[in-house]
Amino acid sequence: MLNNPNYKGIMINKIGKCLSDIQVAEFVDGCLSDNSSIIEHLNTCADCFEQVTDVMNFIEEYADECTELNDSYNNMITEDSDRPQMKGIN
Repeated sequence: MLNNPNYKGIMINKIGKCLSDIQVAEFVDGCLSDNSSIIEHLNTCADCFEQVTDVMNFIEEYADECTELNDSYNNMITEDSDRPQMKGIN
């Protein structure tokens, strides 16, 4: 398709390196103070755009399960911080 001169669809060329899983998560969670470079990349990279939309659709479709997982994770972190810390072996 990319080498076909008769192809009339939208051509999307990748610019730069694709997003990491962490960058996708931070973008979807709204954790980034400046997401302009991410948005610029998503506008040029179909693979990353699809990955972000898949994550967003998954969260929307499984909202209850995602909330339950987040709550479970937060409880685990809280419980771990209440435990006495083991000292390293010298």
